[in-house]
Amino acid sequence: MFGVLHAHSVYSLNDSPQTPEALVKRTKELGYQDVTLTDHGTLLGIEEFLEAGEKYGINAVPGIEAYLDNREHFLLIAKDEEGYKAIRKASREANNNITVIRKLKFPCMKEETLIRYFSGNDHVIATSACISGPISRILLKNYKKRKVIEKFRPYKDAEEIYEEAQTAYKASAEKLKEYKKELTHWKGFTKPAFIEGINKIRAKLKDKPNDPRLLSRLQEKETAVQTAKRQIEPLEKEIDFWKKDAQKWKGIRDANASNAKKYRSLPEDLFTMFSEEELYIQAKEKAVFYKSIFPNFYLEIQYHGLETEKYVMPLLVKISNETGIPLIAANDAHITLQEDAEKRSLLQFKNFERHQETTATDRELYIKSENELKEVLCEILPYEAVCEAIDNTSILASCHVTIEHGHHYPVCKSNKSFDEWIQEGKEAHLSEWDEEHEERLQREIQVIKEMGYVDYHMIVRDYCEMMRKLGAVPRHELENMPLNYEKIDAWLTKKQFRTGVGKGPGRGSAAGSLVCYLLGITELDPIKYGLLFDRYLNIERVSMPDIDTDVKTSLRPYIIRYLSYKYGADAVASIITKNTYGAREAINASGRERSDELYHTLPKKEADIKKKEYLYKHTRQLGKLIPEDPGAKLFDIKTDRFNLGPEELILLEHARQIEGKPFATGVHAGGVVITDGKDITDYLPVQWREDKKVWACEADMLQVEARGLLKMDILGLNTLDCISDSLQMIEKYHGNTIDMNSIPFEDAVFCEIFAAGRTNSVFQFESPGMKSMLQRFKPSSFEDLIILVAMFRPGPMQYIDDVINVKHGNTSLSYLTKELEPILSKTYGAIVYQEQVMQIFQSLAGYSLGQADLVRRAMSKKKEDKLQQERKAFIYGDESRNIDGCVKRGVKEAAANQLFDDMLDFARYAFNKSHAACYALVAYQTAWLKYHYPREFLCAMFNNKTVDEYGPIFEDCRAMHVEILPPDINRSGDSFCLENGCIRYGLSGIKGINEGAGRIVQMREGVRTYQPFLSVADFFQRCSERKEGMINKKDAENLIYAGCFDCFVDNRKELFERYEQVVSCEEIAPAKVNEVCFEPFVLPKDEVFNREQEVALLGTLISDNPLQKYKDSSVYGCMEYNELKENQNCAVMGLVTAIEERKSAKGNDMIKVTLLGKTGPMEVLFMNKSYLHHKQSIQKYLSRIVKISGRAHDNTFFASTVRLLPPKLDGYYLVLDTLEKTKKTAELMRERKEGIYRLTVEFHFDKNGQRIPLTVASYSVSEDLLSALHAVKIWGSGKS
Repeated sequence: MFGVLHAHSVYSLNDSPQTPEALVKRTKELGYQDVTLTDHGTLLGIEEFLEAGEKYGINAVPGIEAYLDNREHFLLIAKDEEGYKAIRKASREANNNITVIRKLKFPCMKEETLIRYFSGNDHVIATSACISGPISRILLKNYKKRKVIEKFRPYKDAEEIYEEAQTAYKASAEKLKEYKKELTHWKGFTKPAFIEGINKIRAKLKDKPNDPRLLSRLQEKETAVQTAKRQIEPLEKEIDFWKKDAQKWKGIRDANASNAKKYRSLPEDLFTMFSEEELYIQAKEKAVFYKSIFPNFYLEIQYHGLETEKYVMPLLVKISNETGIPLIAANDAHITLQEDAEKRSLLQFKNFERHQETTATDRELYIKSENELKEVLCEILPYEAVCEAIDNTSILASCHVTIEHGHHYPVCKSNKSFDEWIQEGKEAHLSEWDEEHEERLQREIQVIKEMGYVDYHMIVRDYCEMMRKLGAVPRHELENMPLNYEKIDAWLTKKQFRTGVGKGPGRGSAAGSLVCYLLGITELDPIKYGLLFDRYLNIERVSMPDIDTDVKTSLRPYIIRYLSYKYGADAVASIITKNTYGAREAINASGRERSDELYHTLPKKEADIKKKEYLYKHTRQLGKLIPEDPGAKLFDIKTDRFNLGPEELILLEHARQIEGKPFATGVHAGGVVITDGKDITDYLPVQWREDKKVWACEADMLQVEARGLLKMDILGLNTLDCISDSLQMIEKYHGNTIDMNSIPFEDAVFCEIFAAGRTNSVFQFESPGMKSMLQRFKPSSFEDLIILVAMFRPGPMQYIDDVINVKHGNTSLSYLTKELEPILSKTYGAIVYQEQVMQIFQSLAGYSLGQADLVRRAMSKKKEDKLQQERKAFIYGDESRNIDGCVKRGVKEAAANQLFDDMLDFARYAFNKSHAACYALVAYQTAWLKYHYPREFLCAMFNNKTVDEYGPIFEDCRAMHVEILPPDINRSGDSFCLENGCIRYGLSGIKGINEGAGRIVQMREGVRTYQPFLSVADFFQRCSERKEGMINKKDAENLIYAGCFDCFVDNRKELFERYEQVVSCEEIAPAKVNEVCFEPFVLPKDEVFNREQEVALLGTLISDNPLQKYKDSSVYGCMEYNELKENQNCAVMGLVTAIEERKSAKGNDMIKVTLLGKTGPMEVLFMNKSYLHHKQSIQKYLSRIVKISGRAHDNTFFASTVRLLPPKLDGYYLVLDTLEKTKKTAELMRERKEGIYRLTVEFHFDKNGQRIPLTVASYSVSEDLLSALHAVKIWGSGKS
């Protein structure tokens, strides 16, 4: 029976549009039973392929089109699990030998790899692959040689022309030299000195007219002059001719010099063709060599219309006849159907960054039937050979690889048993222990043991304990830890590291487990906060529980290293992720491909402009039509509802063809796999990820689980780094060691941080929307924080106003039925958590919590059939499952129906309370540190954010009166640090400074003492003395322009000019440094330049900030940048630090202004009428504080007007932050008469009483109205 050999899927990244399932499905449609998947250099699609085989009842045979040395293709196919294991191990070894070309990675198998894993291995089939295979490559050497010769022929021609021109030039130059020499000789007779000599002879002849000697000399010289006059003109013509001739040949020579040089660098035998007979012998020897390794080796024949195939394939048949190596037939199937060829071409743009025309050959790369394949092969090969090759595909029927479903979990070696660790944890919490805790504990232990998850919990407990220990290690000391983790305790004691956090309090549903709490996996008592164990684990659950753990980001690589140390390096791996084209990414990719198709023939500069214009006009506009719903697809765009042009329709069609296709792979942020101690390739394939320096399984999380391997999420959480760094600074500067899991819940923290909305840098509560909600909600307890973490998302947010009104007593608390009160009372009557849904099913209808959890999952996945069944059971009961139902338990039928509908709606966005509680605790911890130790906390925040994220931290520093000292070449460290109660700006916080910061710190560290730079010359000199040379020029420029040398020099531009003089020398000698620095620096400080550079490099102004004289933006009728809403007409204020005229995407003139506000910089655009109005006057606003009115759109502010803004304004201010104030003011303002006093009003409600984003407006009013309104005076007289 014919089998489909040699097929690719989407995991031959950007080279095939067909999924593994599409490949299997098409095989079934053609009536065949066996199919292989042989993706390029990867086994990533195999698990999906095997699942599809099971689904369609097709024998799915895993394989790989491996790369050999020189990227030759070679097919390896598994006959069984043992063969597949050998392929996995060989693939891993190939990943140690990666070749990178144009950012594409090729894991290459060496010959020794083939011999090691496949010599005599009867469990694997190998074929010679396509024309890129090793045997075909040999046969095509002359063909490729001809292409190379054709490619380099211009170089050879250039060399010949160069040599000819060089010879001619030398000859012309020699002639020119001769004629110039002769001309010089004859011109000597016409020089004034020679003529003067003749005149002297003539003068002497007057006294001696018949002196024969004088007459002879006169005649001789006059003859010489006459001869010279006759010779000079022809000689000058000759010189001109040969000069032009030499220049001509020199021009020809120089024009060909570069290519001639390239030719001379080419291998000497490049233009020598091989003997075809010798190549055939080599190819046959190579085939015999592979036959000696592989018991099942085949010569693969294909034909897709290529001339190279027409040449090679008959020779492969000849080798088969002479060696007895069997033939096997294949079609290199990259596409399912012929019409899919264009999809492949679209995908290929990602690899080649060039539009790929779809050729006739491309259209032949589809899954052919047996007859189609036979017909096409017979065009170039004998019928008998083709029949033999097709018949030989039946070997695939003997191949059987199935998915194993056993368990391969590791065992944690520990000095205590599971029960002993539980008892130890229990003793540590005796003060909070009661009967409820004991009953819960015994039930959890029973479930965990019955389900076989004891070792799982022991493993997690173990690495959580290591996280806890290593949390005390300062970041810069992590790399100095012992490689032997048995020595960690002694090392920590020796170093006296005591303070810090390594892990978070928990994550996800595991926080609902008392066992996890006692083992130290989580830090919250689940009974105290009403967290359910059954949401985490119950007998009805069919999949493993998830214990997700947050670890501080800097520590995560060392925890992975610990796991490798404990369980074996080959037994631990990360997990691959597949990056697929979403709707917007597909449109953008299609736009780039289409614009290249239209304009790639233009000159590059012109093409770039055209492509940019095309993307703006078509791609950007089309992207706006994508529905906002999460997971929206391009097929959701109804073309009949929009007036789409021809190009938009083409783009949409192209984008739909690639949407959902993978274009790259990544590494899961937290996923870690551990085996039972065996090499992970015993179970799954892996690939090396150089970007993350890890091995990663070529399977997703579910596939890893299905293979019976233990997978966990260990996620790096940057906030934990901030907390840990803060604690270590607190210990350093205050001597206090703080346990973050023991800090109290304080009213002051809830009031001053949360209720006031001062939550910049507070975990989970940083956004403007969350701050606004906090100010309205005014949380006063930890339970309130849990509610807000769970509710501040699309969906539950619609109920927040109801919850707030109940909390503040504006609305009375009521329930659909009284039975809900004990479940919903703590959340002000609203369903907020998934656990509440489970409790409703349990308490009102008699479900077990396990049954309730299954219904909750069905609700979230909208399983209609299941839900209809459960509605009936919820209301009326189900005896077969021992469910009473609501009606039997006294709940009215109508109420039960309504409640089921409410829960069904809620389940779409329901949140896990256990997770919300853990993250609310981290939020409180950051708020507590911010309140009690603001300097240490903000300093730690700087050290754990990028420069672009500094804005909110600067805002907090200003609000909390924490002074930031400017960067200084002597006082700044690599990172931010505390200095006399202030924060000293760190060198690594300067944009573009990376390793340079560390080098500077090292230069200041003496053998025993700190050695500051004494002068600019001292800095330059020390840089030049370092073995690795000076810091690079860009680092130096950024350091100077950021103000690091202001302690030595006033003018930063003058200093950088001196620096350039120093580095312009090939060797920087002390004398040169002294020479450059000897002249005094005389230019004064340039404040305008300094401000522009500081904003660009530091994100704000440190050395001189005129904004410090100004009040909050709202006082001036302006909005903060981070509070701007889409399409909102408003005003912003700030310091203009840069002004730049440029072209828009459409090619129109515009002005870009960089505006620095109190929360950081923002770009403002002046376009169209605004540009025309301000283009002559805009420069006068540079380095001035201005107020700009305009509109926010697409994360950009479009200006309409601009004016200078003085720091002091005359007027009065009124805040309408309650509905009552708003209504009263509206009544008074209705009768308003124009007055001489300016009143600025801050609105929080509209005329209908609906809460709105902060809006500010100004009015001219009378003194009586001011008095009635109780407005507050700002400055001055208050008169307009």
